[in-house]
Amino acid sequence: MILIILVGISSDESELRMAGLESGRIFEVQLVFRTSDGTFQSEAIEMRTKDETDFSGLQLLLPQPDEETLQLANTLGASVTSQISTSLERISHILVDNISECPADILLGAKELGIPVLQKGWLKSCQFASKLESLNSHLLQ
Repeated sequence: MILIILVGISSDESELRMAGLESGRIFEVQLVFRTSDGTFQSEAIEMRTKDETDFSGLQLLLPQPDEETLQLANTLGASVTSQISTSLERISHILVDNISECPADILLGAKELGIPVLQKGWLKSCQFASKLESLNSHLLQ
């Protein structure tokens, strides 16, 4: 499968996030840049998405951490921070009991960056299933 990404990146942006790719699959990726000077293509490369049983790539923000969720995240191998000042670019998921726990600027930043804001129960569901579970039933934003 060839996945072509059309990118219009300003000079200060250095990262492109993609969500919704099936886990554990190999994709052939090629970047295509369209500029006023023409179209430029990268070489195609193969990439593999993380396996759904690998929690090590999770970078969780817990605005109001509790001991149970911290222990569970650590047991699964996820990285956790509760510091709201953390750059959202490094966060993969925000976990809260209630959306009111999260400051408005964090919610806005999460929405702009496509970071899911989830009920903490999502992590328990992942542990129970021994794999990354669907976000849909736990999405708050």
